[in-house]
Amino acid sequence: MTCLYKGGEALNLTARLEALYVGSAFLPSVLVGRRYLTGRFALGATLVLRRSDLTAVGGFGAIADYLADDYELGARIGAQGQRVHLSDYIPTTILGAEGLRQFWDRQLRWAKCIRVSRWREYPGLLITFSTPLAMATATASRFAPWGLVTVVTSITLRWGVAWLVSGYTDDRVLCRSLLWLPLSDLLVFFIWCAGGVGRRVVWRGQRFELTSEGRLWIAKPIPLEEVTAGREGFERTMR
Repeated sequence: MTCLYKGGEALNLTARLEALYVGSAFLPSVLVGRRYLTGRFALGATLVLRRSDLTAVGGFGAIADYLADDYELGARIGAQGQRVHLSDYIPTTILGAEGLRQFWDRQLRWAKCIRVSRWREYPGLLITFSTPLAMATATASRFAPWGLVTVVTSITLRWGVAWLVSGYTDDRVLCRSLLWLPLSDLLVFFIWCAGGVGRRVVWRGQRFELTSEGRLWIAKPIPLEEVTAGREGFERTMR
């Protein structure tokens, strides 16, 4: 069993942008993926499984060095003929106060999780970035009236989808942050572009390189002061 999730306690703009991504892009894409794509997968925020099923796929040791270890766990259990159930319960992940670098590193890592797990589908995500595509269309049209209408229509539809999601999931952070949704959409588009190239990721303060199979190997340690900066900022905010 696995769960969708939503962002909570977003204490600065960067955290709000992440809450917007989770609620307005990640959550709907997971639902669409489960509805229309083949294969089973799980989400790392919440996983519940039988010990016997974990043992049957080789235990945690078999997936420990994969970037998308949660995806691998769900896919391998699903390949054994088991059902991967998506719970109706939506837990809240606490975001706190995030720095822009933390946000970028995590979002880029998530993008590369998708790339290594569903590499055939990754390029097709381009068509989901309606706001950046509408802005590109308006620019190509030299901001003709019909091009501007495309931008307004796209942003309006995105606001409508996000508002509906916030209502269904009782996501108050998402609802209060809707004004920033166009900026979030642009950032996510740039992250998707960056996620399509390169093999380096940052995870829990450590730089890793990705193999072609999606496994990780240590590249270069990050200085301790960089690792602790975000944590200390969060602790000061909470105090």
